[in-house]
Amino acid sequence: LIIFSPLVYLFGTYTLLIVQVVAVVFGGIGVYQFFKKIKPKHQLIPIFATVYFILSSECLGRFHLTITV
Repeated sequence: LIIFSPLVYLFGTYTLLIVQVVAVVFGGIGVYQFFKKIKPKHQLIPIFATVYFILSSECLGRFHLTITV
């Protein structure tokens, strides 16, 4: 996120939070497409893999929704 840190001066304090959320969403889309391609007959596996990716990203500290005042 060091590359995106100058955006704070342009758009405000919530910019890096929004960048993190967008990065996790795009990662989830990639996970969904990957599992849909390798398991085309199973419709639930891509959904479960995407949910697991998003939850693990949040729980393991790669994705924070903490706001400091």
